[in-house]
Amino acid sequence: MTTSKSQKHRKDRSDADIRFQSMFETVADGIITIDETGVIESFNPSAERLFGYRQDEVVGKNISTLMGEPHRARHDGYLARYLETGEKRVIGVGREVMGRHKDGSLFPFELAVSEMQVGGRRMFTGVVRDITVQQGYRQLLQAITTAQQEISRNIKPGIVFEKLLNELLSLTQSEYGFIGEIGYDDSNAPILTTHAITNIAWNDETQRFYEEKVPEGLKFTNTETLFGKVMTTCKPVLSNDPANDPRSGGLPEGHPALNAFLGLPFFSREEFVGMVGIANRPGGYSEELIEFLQPFLVTCSNLIITLRLEKQRLEAETTLRESEARGRAILSGATEAIVTINEQGIVEDANPATETMFGYRLDEMIGQNVKMLMPDPYQSNHDRYISAYVNTGIKKVIGKGREVTGRRRDGEEFPMLLSVNHITVGGRNMFTGVIRDISEQKRSAEELRKLNEDLSMRVSALDAMNGVNSQLNKMNGYFQSAESQDELFDAVAKFCAILFPMEVGGYFSVENGNVLELCAKWGGQYEGEDYFKVGDCWAMRQGETKVLETGEDHLVCPHIKDVALDHAVCLPVSTRDGIIGLLSLYAPPGIEMTAEHHRARLQRNMDVLSAVSDRLGVAVSNLQLREKLRQESIRDPMTKLFNRRFFDETVELEIRRSQRSGDPISILLVDADHFKGFNDTYGHDAGDVVLKEIANILRENCRSQDLPCRYGGEEFALVFVGLDKEGATAKGEEIRKAVESREIHYGGKPLPQLTISCGVATIPIDGEDQHACLREADKALYTAKASGRNRVVAAGN
Repeated sequence: MTTSKSQKHRKDRSDADIRFQSMFETVADGIITIDETGVIESFNPSAERLFGYRQDEVVGKNISTLMGEPHRARHDGYLARYLETGEKRVIGVGREVMGRHKDGSLFPFELAVSEMQVGGRRMFTGVVRDITVQQGYRQLLQAITTAQQEISRNIKPGIVFEKLLNELLSLTQSEYGFIGEIGYDDSNAPILTTHAITNIAWNDETQRFYEEKVPEGLKFTNTETLFGKVMTTCKPVLSNDPANDPRSGGLPEGHPALNAFLGLPFFSREEFVGMVGIANRPGGYSEELIEFLQPFLVTCSNLIITLRLEKQRLEAETTLRESEARGRAILSGATEAIVTINEQGIVEDANPATETMFGYRLDEMIGQNVKMLMPDPYQSNHDRYISAYVNTGIKKVIGKGREVTGRRRDGEEFPMLLSVNHITVGGRNMFTGVIRDISEQKRSAEELRKLNEDLSMRVSALDAMNGVNSQLNKMNGYFQSAESQDELFDAVAKFCAILFPMEVGGYFSVENGNVLELCAKWGGQYEGEDYFKVGDCWAMRQGETKVLETGEDHLVCPHIKDVALDHAVCLPVSTRDGIIGLLSLYAPPGIEMTAEHHRARLQRNMDVLSAVSDRLGVAVSNLQLREKLRQESIRDPMTKLFNRRFFDETVELEIRRSQRSGDPISILLVDADHFKGFNDTYGHDAGDVVLKEIANILRENCRSQDLPCRYGGEEFALVFVGLDKEGATAKGEEIRKAVESREIHYGGKPLPQLTISCGVATIPIDGEDQHACLREADKALYTAKASGRNRVVAAGN
């Protein structure tokens, strides 16, 4: 009894050891065990991948081998202090430290250490997790946030871009790089102007050039370089072997070595506004890094657009100030109008500038009441104002500047600034008015108001378009990941509902070359035809965008109903092979907006719909290409039947389905009789004609759910889903007769009569699985050939 318990205990312990060892070797985190002197005793496979060492290279060495400074120099002291005092600094506490790869490079990792007793010895187990990516994301987010905050605090753009570039170089471990803005010369050739660039001067001449030009931005126009290809193609350029890259134009003599290069364009809406270039990252660059840096590129785009808007605002303010200065110069040169009246309001004197301002001659004004220069209500109330002041001394206008309205001789009214002073001349009360025509000033203020309003609208539109670009990028990711048209159309509906929240729309796919069928819709019930001819759409006829701003357009697409004619857009979707579909969009009734907003919304929808069309066309092309490659991998190139690989995969799947449903599956093996004789007598070309004709007969006599395959050589196989042995045998007999009665010609002459032999077996009667059933069918086929050929034999007969 005791022996049995001991054996069971050893077995349980052995099982536990096996489970622990399996976990130790397969866990994703690195696990390292050391003794109390810091010597490594175990090192799991994940730790090997993490540090680049094999287990036999580190076991027996001190753990500090795997550490970066200052942890490397201090580790033994940490361990000795803990053993002596029990003070925990790392043990039992998670901590971020720097590790060292075998190649000497450093990386951050998260370390958790636990202590254990093994056979009376104190051991320590460390669990290590690489957090390089997490730190990268944190560093990227911090750089973006800092840049946005500094721009909002009006910190000089050069300083902001310099910091961004330094963060980018640190983040990607690149040696040098630049951030630049794209402009164009008079011939529309691209020009790159740097906002930040690493100093890579290699002699006194290039150092002087750098110091002189960098404050205003270095300009580059040579497009026969790697970064020049970004400028001309507006696409990323990744090269991990620049010296042998045909896109590279070479380097000037003395230029620092270029071991790897990555150039990334960034956009605002569809406009190419700038690019980032970085070089000499150890190990080169990757597509994953391009995706990782997308938020950084969006930030660079936003910063440059912000700088452009600020420059436009400053230019507008300068223009306004110049306009006001010109106005002041005119007024100073012409002298303001000065009119003197008595207490009855009669004009006694006026200067020549008054003639210019009001259009009256001096002799026409002197002796007349000053009310002639005023419209109502000032004209009716003027005498009462003067009388009230003379009698009471209460000032309402006297001694105060006031904006009033004047009237010229031709009846035109205009705003003016009036200042009135009271003077006494020879005991008489006199009043002098100084008048300034402020029409230009008022117009300037209104222009400034409209300009500020326009800038606000532009900034709002920019924010909205950044959101649109973000959704377009997400949508494109779904498009490229779709494995079927149904998945692709679901993504179209989902993202178009986000991109066009106020509109109703749909995507129509071209079917059979001449009709369009609705495959995806969004925004509610689509008011239009779901299925119509290609010629019923003007956009499809002309191969370009068709826009209906109102229902009054006489060229209305017949497939659109009357309620869907408000800023409707029809836009063809194309691939390299031609037009494959149509995007249709309209504003439903009940949406109220101004004519200006209506036009802006229509233009916005056209731009976004065009972006969706471009991405959808590429996605459909990729999907078709993948489907073509898949068909080539599962089809026999000569007979166009499925090949043996597809046969093996599909039969296994159908067997599992039949086991659930209880339906039989029958396999028919077909072999061309005396086929070698055809080849020997008439040649292999004639033999190919025979095999193609057999394939045609199999297709003609199969149901949609049956599976005809070329099994190999002159042998074919058919899978009948849901047919029992009797039904499959009858079907085989139909095929045999069809082959026997078919005339086959080669080179204009008939070939001898062709016959086939067939073997039938059924699952589960003749075998529980594919291989057993095929063996029985093959035996039946052999029996058919041995019995004289040209017959169908079922397994077991």
